[in-house]
This record gives sequence, C-alpha cells and structure tokens, in this order.
Amino acid sequence: MSRKKKEVLARETELLRSGKPLESVLADLRAEEFGKIESIKLVREVTGCSLAEAKDLVEASPAWTDGVSHQAVPADRDRLAYEELRKNSGFL
Repeated sequence: MSRKKKEVLARETELLRSGKPLESVLADLRAEEFGKIESIKLVREVTGCSLAEAKDLVEASPAWTDGVSHQAVPADRDRLAYEELRKNSGFL
C-alpha cells in the first residue's frame, strides 16, 4: 500500500472514531480509489463487528451501490438491511 493510501486510511479511521458518519467515510475511501476489501477492514477495525456484518455494511452503503448488484437482492431489501445494521452499530 502506498504512503498516500496509508495516510488516507489513518485519517479516515480517526474521523470515523471521532464521529464522522460511516457513509461519509466510505464515500471518501471510494473517491480515493480504495476497494471494498480495504473498506471492510476499516469497518471491522473501528466497529469491532464481524466480517459478515462489515461486508454487509460496506456493500449496502450508498457509497458502494452503483446499480450493479453482485447478488440478486432487490435494492429495497439492501437498503433495509443497511438501515438495520446502522441501528445496531454504535458508530453509525
């Protein structure tokens, strides 16, 4: 990982811990050309949630929903699952 990416990751981690909304952090990471795996790792590290929960949060986030679904799940169902995960996490 490049030095710039490490700096961005450290900054976004700190912002998330200080209360920045997860949606904003994920949007920033995507804008900086981070992948889903890197985003999932950050979510797991900061929230302490399971791999499955972190994956669900990232994949259902508006930052990562671009009309191309990797699963045959309706968008409304994704949105509802995302909202449920948000309610259950202390960081969202």
